[in-house]
Amino acid sequence: MVSVQKKFQLDQHKKTEKHRKEVNKARSAGGPAKTGTHRLISSFQQELPDEDTQFKKDLTEALLKANIPLNRLENDAFRNFLGRYTGKKIPHESTLRKNYISQIYEKTLDDIRADIGNSPVWISVDETTDADV
Repeated sequence: MVSVQKKFQLDQHKKTEKHRKEVNKARSAGGPAKTGTHRLISSFQQELPDEDTQFKKDLTEALLKANIPLNRLENDAFRNFLGRYTGKKIPHESTLRKNYISQIYEKTLDDIRADIGNSPVWISVDETTDADV
């Protein structure tokens, strides 16, 4: 899937090696054989299975809670390991950032609010200066 604003961008994309490989893969898998078939992005989003979405959200949450930067997913060895042993397609880190970080953040804030309730909260921050500077 490629998102474009102008027709020439689509024409450029169609000339790339990646596009040709995807077209050949779709044809060999019994997909649409004719070129020029386009679908709206919204139709792709509706087809995402809940299990796949939940996996991506859980993966994002696990990486965040383990203090593992999301860009570690771009490491080929790590990506291959996760893909092999989960049997899932591992999403690009930018997909996780755009779609799941805000959901996890809001859930975390709601959990904190539920734990605290109406209780008073004390927050103390102390910063010392470095004498060597």
